[in-house]
Amino acid sequence: MVALRDMAIVELKQSRLNRASPVAAVMRRLGARPLSLSKYCLSAALLFPERIRHNSFKPLLARLKPYSRLVPGVLSHVHA
Repeated sequence: MVALRDMAIVELKQSRLNRASPVAAVMRRLGARPLSLSKYCLSAALLFPERIRHNSFKPLLARLKPYSRLVPGVLSHVHA
C-alpha cells in the first residue's frame, strides 16, 4: 500500500484545451502543473516495483517520493 499525503491525481477531460475552465483556474492558483501520465502504469510501478521495469518512471517517482508515506520498501528504490 502506498499513501501520497497532501496529493491528488486530478484528471481534467476536455474536448479541446480550455484554460478558462474553473478546475484549471483553481489548479493554477494552487501551483499545480499539468503532467501527462498513465494512472495504471504509475500504480503498477508503485505497487509492484520488483516486477515492473521502473527506469522510465524514475523521474515521476522521484517527484512523488517527498509526498509519500510509505509501507517499508515502497519507493525506497527511487533516488532523486
